[in-house]
Amino acid sequence: MTSSRKSRNTDAVSVILFCKAPVPGRVKTRLAADFAGAVDLYASLLDSVIWRLEADAGIELYLFTDSESIPYFEERYPNLSISEQQGHDLGERMQNAFAHVFSIDDASSVVLAGSDVPDFTAETARQMAELCKESDAVLLPSSDGGYSAICLSRRVLADLHRLFHDIVWSTSLVLETQMRRLVDAGFKAIVMSEAMDDIDVLEDLLAYRKGAKRRPLANADLSFLEHLPRVVAILPVLNEAESLPFILPSLLESIWIDEVICVDNGSTDDSSAIIETNGATLLYCKERGYGAAMLTGIEYASRKAPDTILLFMDADGSDDRTHLGDLLRPILAGRADFVLGARQGGLLLHQRAGNILAVWLIRLLWRHSFADLGPFRAIRLKALQSLKMDDRNFGWTIQMQIRAVQQGLVTMEIPVPSLRRLGGKSKVSGTVRGTVLAGTIILRTVFREWRRRRKGFTSHRR
Repeated sequence: MTSSRKSRNTDAVSVILFCKAPVPGRVKTRLAADFAGAVDLYASLLDSVIWRLEADAGIELYLFTDSESIPYFEERYPNLSISEQQGHDLGERMQNAFAHVFSIDDASSVVLAGSDVPDFTAETARQMAELCKESDAVLLPSSDGGYSAICLSRRVLADLHRLFHDIVWSTSLVLETQMRRLVDAGFKAIVMSEAMDDIDVLEDLLAYRKGAKRRPLANADLSFLEHLPRVVAILPVLNEAESLPFILPSLLESIWIDEVICVDNGSTDDSSAIIETNGATLLYCKERGYGAAMLTGIEYASRKAPDTILLFMDADGSDDRTHLGDLLRPILAGRADFVLGARQGGLLLHQRAGNILAVWLIRLLWRHSFADLGPFRAIRLKALQSLKMDDRNFGWTIQMQIRAVQQGLVTMEIPVPSLRRLGGKSKVSGTVRGTVLAGTIILRTVFREWRRRRKGFTSHRR
């Protein structure tokens, strides 16, 4: 560390930023467990936060990192002050960083923040420093019970060793414990009214993206979110006015979903009006057919962003929406291309019989074991496009599964409850005619796909 005193703009706010080089296995390990793009996303976020602070003439920025990351930051940010973090735990490293900056900087207060707080800006630092003129410490809370940044007055310098000692970090009691340390040491502390969160786990990231769309910040750089695929839910709708008021609000509010597309397949009730009232995307498909409606939704979703995950589910409330994350997490983590919700219980006898026969045929003809043909499923758009889906009726679900096996996609089945419909009558299992028709179409699809495969093999041999 440099020990010489630094000349500074007297009106500037001094900011310490704790950071690490974006190296797999060393940063964002909890996020990386559920999101394959975690390191690239962190690298983009890190640049955004640093460049935003560095570009502000009213900020004196100090980067503190581990010894292995110093070469990375010296090369990428040659004009910044870069120091090695010292200490056995986070508290000791924070204490030593404050002590060092106070020793080389004449600032009356210093702000310390993490580099993974997307909304932290120079203006935030100035607000904290201004509040610190009337207090000894200012804390910027996070919604998980911790804090994202802290500003300390020079008045606490002699008692730094008491403020961060023996705090159990990464718990919901961090903010409370830190306040007790400050109060017990005789200092006045202020907690800012608005929370600001960092990005530690997948749910943090998804919640941040959802919130950022609702409350866009001035001059906010959200480019790091481009590393996170969009998730689009597609629901075929045919006279589901009784169930849609219960289904749509929860889907639209879910952190897992970016857009809800409802494809009206010829409803004669108020389904379309309910869809528009709730704010979902409404499409119309005049051609009657389950697959036709799905293909209409896919074509629309594919226009927006190539890096998209599609979630398919029925609009009758029988798919358990509390399991959205179970289907999407393996794809976001890079562990699967296609995830199928295997229904547990709730199926009628003839549905179970049809399922058993269909999956047995797949096992016999394609040597792959599925447990179900359920509608609740998720797949990457690029993977789905590679299947060249063309079934426009009830064979759509089994065609996807068969072609996923043939294409070599990494598939996974997740047990999910099968719930009762929230209203209306099933177009398939609700009548004998519907059940027989759907079963016939599904079996016909199996044998058509088998003939297609055999024809392909024959052509290949020629």
